[in-house]
Amino acid sequence: HRVSWSRDSRKVVYAKRPSPGSLYFDIFIYNIDTEKEERVSKNMRVRDPDFSPGDSLIVFVRNEGGNNAIGVIRSDGSGLRYLTSTHDGSQYYAPSFSPDGSKILFGLFRQNFDRDIAIMNADSKSYRYRWDLADSTKGFSDSTSFACDSGMQVLLGSKRDERDPRFLPDGSGIIYSSDQTGVFNLYTLDFASGRAKRVTDVSGGAFCPSPGS
Repeated sequence: HRVSWSRDSRKVVYAKRPSPGSLYFDIFIYNIDTEKEERVSKNMRVRDPDFSPGDSLIVFVRNEGGNNAIGVIRSDGSGLRYLTSTHDGSQYYAPSFSPDGSKILFGLFRQNFDRDIAIMNADSKSYRYRWDLADSTKGFSDSTSFACDSGMQVLLGSKRDERDPRFLPDGSGIIYSSDQTGVFNLYTLDFASGRAKRVTDVSGGAFCPSPGS
């Protein structure tokens, strides 16, 4: 499970079991100054939480019934909303906010596709999520939907595997891992030109980049 630092490096947000034997992973925030841990969510089966700029919001992936959803919650545990409704086995990975907080970047796996990278608006209206439909045969049981104002766009959807995306500090593009040559290396994608550039050349594979400021 991934962790995310607050912008001032004084807090860490992460997912963990609230107690031994628990079936759930919930969101927790640890304050380095006070050395105290605060629980944000309850019984939600979450992973990959990430702070927004200013640390007021947390984006995360929720797991339930074999399906995923991307959600946003305030750091105090209020204002929970979902941006996706998924009932076809699609999986989301490592969502993160853009430096200006306007976009959410995430990894995506869909049936009959490799891992891809997509982006959507962070201020999308809350999607009415129905977990019970995940096992329903009455309708929408094999569908993936985004909020109507999400602006969802697949940035990288080639026949190769693209994963682990993170925004560059200035928001001009992203850095990610891909097996374009048969070995996973790190690449950048410039939004203005649309060009991808390889930035590592390793033989054992490079994953999970974390660009500095």
